Amino acid sequence: MKALEIALKTYLVHYNGCLLAAVGAPAKADIEVTHRILSPLIADSSEFNPEMIRFLDPTTAKSEKGGAWKDASGHWQLRDEWGTVFRMRFSGIDEQPSPRDPSDVLSAKYILWSAGPDRDFSTWEDNGTSWK
Repeated sequence: MKALEIALKTYLVHYNGCLLAAVGAPAKADIEVTHRILSPLIADSSEFNPEMIRFLDPTTAKSEKGGAWKDASGHWQLRDEWGTVFRMRFSGIDEQPSPRDPSDVLSAKYILWSAGPDRDFSTWEDNGTSWK
């Protein structure tokens, strides 16, 4: 999770623009980490990474868990160690509400989280987060 956050920040600095905004992801909304985000970061697509810089070098998944792989259609996928997709949110400023408790404002441009071992995003006790 942290590597993905760092990759997004590095992309932002290098290209002076947010990859998530470039791919059309809505700001301040919960989105899933999909191939549209992963491909430019892994330098598998020049559409949003014309210099083909590898910003992210993810761990290789085992049985589609705990890392990244290309699916049958050739799209990059990334899953947590229990096989669940990561979620994230971004804003144009460096603060945003926590997905767990909207009254808690987080000081971060990008926040990421996983559902944890129970694979349920609504049970926060076991969710992994990038901000803690």
